[in-house]
Amino acid sequence: MNRERTDTIISSFWVIAGLVAVIAVGYYFRNIWMLVLLSFIFASALHPGVQLGRRFRIPAPISLVTMYVLIFLVLSLLLSFVIPPLAQQTSQLAAVGTQMLGLEKINVDPSWALDLNNLKELANSYQEYSNILTQFTGSLQTAFVFITSTFSVMFVFVTWLVMTSHISLSVDHFAASFAWLLPEKTAEKKAERARNILQSIMRKLGGWVRGQLVLMFAIGIVSYLGLTLLGVPYALPLAIIAGLLEIVPNLGPTLSSIPAIVIAFFFVNPLTAVVTAVFYFLMQLLENSFLVPQVMKEAVDVHPLTTLILMLLGFQAMGVVGAVGILPLYIIVRTLVQELVPGGGPFANLEQYIHKK
Repeated sequence: MNRERTDTIISSFWVIAGLVAVIAVGYYFRNIWMLVLLSFIFASALHPGVQLGRRFRIPAPISLVTMYVLIFLVLSLLLSFVIPPLAQQTSQLAAVGTQMLGLEKINVDPSWALDLNNLKELANSYQEYSNILTQFTGSLQTAFVFITSTFSVMFVFVTWLVMTSHISLSVDHFAASFAWLLPEKTAEKKAERARNILQSIMRKLGGWVRGQLVLMFAIGIVSYLGLTLLGVPYALPLAIIAGLLEIVPNLGPTLSSIPAIVIAFFFVNPLTAVVTAVFYFLMQLLENSFLVPQVMKEAVDVHPLTTLILMLLGFQAMGVVGAVGILPLYIIVRTLVQELVPGGGPFANLEQYIHKK
């Protein structure tokens, strides 16, 4: 009995030590792991398209390239229609907000301006050449920073695209890379179990990503149409804010309604502000009652309180990127625990309980 207890303590110690080591190494290489995570997230979202192509005997690379082209075309069309009015309305909204806060631009007394002619008369030739050399050096530094930044962005983007493509096209090979960790006795059973686990993770993670995108797009469209019909100005940037904050459950829709209500109160009338508040309340009610259950029925559900806590932890660790990336990471860990721990561990029957509610 004592021997078993000692073995259990030693095993627990090594498990905890291993987790601490993994967390330390993961935090040190957090930027690289975040890039890998984003590639896996995007590959999971595209995986059903690759599987659909295989059903019609379309090679996976052709299906993947087709989806890339379609995504690029859709984004290009959206940006071409959205960017010009968005830039105009956002600049107007920023100017109005600056005036409302009393931070309008201070008019500088013209007498404070430097007289360049007198300055030229006082400056000697050495100073003129020094200024020219300084400007030229600054221009070179600016150009160098711009080129290196552009190259870094392009390198990261190409790396992310290549990693996403490899994961999408090599799911079986990707699963085989961790099959040796599984407790099954034969290599065939290990490979099959690893494939099933990876398919489960990609199905739940991909469903969550696609569901979030659908919800964000739907809320953005409905918000734009509703605010436009109510006559609330700056409807486009307000609708984009509503769509982006949709990723934060419960709190996001409430936060997105505040600027719309304030703008309706000051720029239209108090009655329109009340109607705008009612509109946002009904939109959130219909979303939670009808839209979310239909969109998220194929995805893993995450409790709103869990989402808020995770996003705060991710934001504290890595800023905005961490706040967004920690939710998919939680879904991956949760699915692994449900698949590997007997009975599902702390997540046993969690999905059934959520859906019964």
